[in-house]
Amino acid sequence: MVDFGKTDYFNAMDPPKKIIPVKELSHKEIGISSKMGDVLQGLKSDIIAGASHVEIGFMGQGKGSLGQGNTTPEMFDKRKREEVRQLGKINGVSLSTHASVRMSGWSGFNPQAPGGGGFSEKQANENLMELKRTIDFAADTAEGGAIVIHTGEFPRNVKDKRFNVEPEEESNVYFADPITGKIEATPKGELLQIPKWKRDKNGNYLNINDEIIKDPTDTLSRMPEKDEEGRLIFRKMSYKDFKNEINEWNNKKPDQQRDVDREWYAMFRSDRWEVSYSMGAQYWEAMKRHQESVKELTKEQEYWKHFESKAVGEEGMESIRRAFNDKHQSKLKKGEKPSDFYTKHLENTKKEIIRDKEGYLGYEKELQKARALMDRLETIEDVGLKRSAKTIAKAAMYALAVEKEKKLEKSLFIAPENMFAEMGYGSHPDELRKIVVKSRSAMVDELKKKGMNVKEAKKVAKDHIKATWDIGHGNTWAKYFEENPDLSPTENKKVFDKWMIKELTKLTDEGIIGHVHVSDNFGYEDEHLSPGMGNAPINEFVKMLKNKKYEGNIIVEWGAQGQDEPYGAMLAAWANVAGSSMYRVEGVGLNPTWSDLEGGGYFSGGSTPRMLFGPYATAMSKDFQLWSYSDAPIE
Repeated sequence: MVDFGKTDYFNAMDPPKKIIPVKELSHKEIGISSKMGDVLQGLKSDIIAGASHVEIGFMGQGKGSLGQGNTTPEMFDKRKREEVRQLGKINGVSLSTHASVRMSGWSGFNPQAPGGGGFSEKQANENLMELKRTIDFAADTAEGGAIVIHTGEFPRNVKDKRFNVEPEEESNVYFADPITGKIEATPKGELLQIPKWKRDKNGNYLNINDEIIKDPTDTLSRMPEKDEEGRLIFRKMSYKDFKNEINEWNNKKPDQQRDVDREWYAMFRSDRWEVSYSMGAQYWEAMKRHQESVKELTKEQEYWKHFESKAVGEEGMESIRRAFNDKHQSKLKKGEKPSDFYTKHLENTKKEIIRDKEGYLGYEKELQKARALMDRLETIEDVGLKRSAKTIAKAAMYALAVEKEKKLEKSLFIAPENMFAEMGYGSHPDELRKIVVKSRSAMVDELKKKGMNVKEAKKVAKDHIKATWDIGHGNTWAKYFEENPDLSPTENKKVFDKWMIKELTKLTDEGIIGHVHVSDNFGYEDEHLSPGMGNAPINEFVKMLKNKKYEGNIIVEWGAQGQDEPYGAMLAAWANVAGSSMYRVEGVGLNPTWSDLEGGGYFSGGSTPRMLFGPYATAMSKDFQLWSYSDAPIE
C-alpha cells in the first residue's frame, strides 16, 4: 500500500460524516457557471479548476461594457468565439449559455405602461432581439445545448393554496385585454359600495324595462333599486362577502354559474358606468314621457281640428278660440287656430325626444364599450401565457434555423428558468410546465406552417424548448409554505421538500426539465451558498434525476463564496453531491472526503487557498497543484 503521509486511500462509499452524496453521480457530471466578464479568461480559469462543463453567462443588455461588467454576447468577436470553442473542445469541456440575467419575462409585460402596466409587443420583440444575440453566441461557441432565460412573465395570484405568497386582502384580481395588452388590476382589499339590484321574486336580475336578464353575469344590464326618495340603494361589501354571495348563487343555480373575480372587477370599475346607469335611465324615462306627451298632444290636436272643421265663418272660429283659451288659460295669437298651437308643441316635444334619444344613446354607447371590454377581457394568465409562448417559440425557431445553417450536431434549445415567487409567473412548477407546454405548442404551429408533419414537429419542439429548474430558486418558496402548527420547523421543511421533489419528479417524467441549476440557501433568499451548506433538497433532487436517467447538465452556480474560495461552490458540489473518490496529501486525519478539502482546506483553514486556482496555480509547487494538472497528487 502506498503511504500518503497522514492519509489513507478512501472512497465515497465510506461512512459519511454529515451529508450523503449521490453515489451514482460522478464529479464530471457537475458543471459550473462561469464568472461574469471576459468569457475566454473565465473559461480558462474554470478549466484549470477542473470543470468538465461550463455555463457562460452575461450581465448586460444593449451596448456592452467590459469595464463596467455589463457584458453582452456581441462584445466577443469571431476570433474570441472561436478560441472559446476550441478551448472547450481541446480540454473535453462542454458549454452551455445563459442569456443576460437582467432580462426576464418574454410576454412583453411592461409595468411602466400607461394605466398601471400592460403587455407590449415592442417590449417582447426587444427581448427577443437580445436573446437572438445569445443564440448566435451559443452556436459559435457551445455548438448547441441550453440557452437559459429567466422567467418572471407577469404578476399573478398564486393558485396553489399551500403557499401564502400574498395575503388575499393585499392581492389583486388580474385581467388583461388581449387586443390592447392593457392589464386591469383590481384590489381585493377594498370595501365596495355595490348597488342593490332589482330582482324578481325568484331572484333573477331585471333590466331597465323590468325584464329578466337572461345572462346573470351581465352586470351592465342590471338596474339598481331606489329608496322612497328616489336615491340608489347601496351595500358595503368586502371581497370575501362578495365571494360568498356568488358562491351561494352558484350552488343554487348550477346552470347559471358566475365568475367571482370578473364580477368583482365589474363592480370595482362601476364608478365609470354609474353615471351611464343613472343618466341613461333619466334620458330613457324622459324620452318615454315625451313620447306619451306626443300621443296626448296629437289626440288633443285631432279633437280641436274636429271643431275647427265645423266652424262657420270667422265668427265660428273665434268662438272656438275663446273656448280653447278658457280651457287652457292661455291666449292664441291673432289668426292662430288651436290645432296650430298643438302643431308647434308637437314639434318642440319631438325635438326633445330626439335630444333624449341622443343622450340615451351616448350613455348607452359607453355601456356598450364597457360591455365589449368585459366580454373581451381574459385572465392575465391566458393572455400573458399566450404572449410568452409566442416569443419563446420565435426564439426556438431562430435557434433551429441557426442550428441547421451551421450544421450543429447538438440541438440549441431555449431553457426558461424558474425564478422566485415574488418575480411573477413562471416560478411555480405548474407555471413553468405551462410555459414550456404552451411554447412547444406554439412552435409546432409554426413548424406546421412550414410543411412539417405534426409528429415530427412535436419532437422538434420538445428538443428545442426545455425548462431549467433552479433548485435554489425553488427552495425560496419554503418561506411561503403553509406550516402545520403541530410540526416543528424542521418537520415542516421536510414536508415542503417532499412536495417539491414530487413536483419535480412529475416535470421530469413529462420531459419538461432539460437543464438544472444548483445552489443552496436556507429557504428565504437566493444567496447562492455552496451546495450542502443550506437546506435545499439538492441531493434528493439529483438522486431523482439519476434514477430517471436524466441526460441534461447540472450546473453549480457561485455567488456567496469568499475571495479566498472562488471555486468553493464546485468543490462543495463534488464533496456533498457527487462524493467522488480521491487521494490526498497533508490530510486532516483518517477517512478524509472531498468535504475535508472543501471545508477544511489544506492547512486546516476555512477554505482552499486561492493560489491553487486560475493563472496563479502554475506558480505553485507541484505538491499543491490541483488535480487538473497531469502530475497533481490529488485524484
